[in-house]
Amino acid sequence: MSCSSDLNSELVKFTWEQLSTEIPTGDQVKEVSNICNTLDTLDLLTSYTPSEIIGSNGNLSYRYGDEGSFVVTATQLPSKKGLNSSDFAIIDRYEFAENDTTASKAFYHGLKLPSSESILHWYYYSKYPQVNAIIHVHEITDLLYSPKSRKRWRDLGIVETSRYGDAGTIDLPLTIEEVLKNLNNYVILKNHYPDWDKEHTGTVVFAKNLQEAFYHMSSIHQKLLAINENE
Repeated sequence: MSCSSDLNSELVKFTWEQLSTEIPTGDQVKEVSNICNTLDTLDLLTSYTPSEIIGSNGNLSYRYGDEGSFVVTATQLPSKKGLNSSDFAIIDRYEFAENDTTASKAFYHGLKLPSSESILHWYYYSKYPQVNAIIHVHEITDLLYSPKSRKRWRDLGIVETSRYGDAGTIDLPLTIEEVLKNLNNYVILKNHYPDWDKEHTGTVVFAKNLQEAFYHMSSIHQKLLAINENE
């Protein structure tokens, strides 16, 4: 199935097959929904405004079962506040065209198409069995790159990809692999922002569980605010 008319093909770069309408349920869905609410209040999951494209920055996921499946926020949600089970998809697997790793197909369960960045999550769940949760947000660009912040990057375990990774493709996680020193790094995705919102830049953290991922992401945000408090 190719991209439908109500989805932006510049964002959703994979093809897909819907395996069922099953949606995730349980405490972890509630947990990630609550985390989204908090991250939204911190201005880390901003909606696409002004823009003709419906959607909001960032995506969150957690491992689902033992075979590399995971639950991820759906694509092009107008907001990530107040999400319910239908706003998530279960990724079963990705497949790639022979001799072309840029052409990927997602196999998923759910009522909505998975995040346009699902392949980033798939890559890290597939490669690192110790990763059970991933949070990707868009932090305030000026906060990340202020002179005071840059001086503290090393102390805070912050690394930046050395080049732009093509969003929504396998190229993005590969740019992270090029600079990742360990899975505790807070990674800034170089030039990862939509044209209508360069005031926020993509960042990502990996963790053993959702609470650990949330604590890492939110604590870096708070530390950067404190460092720049008198600016």
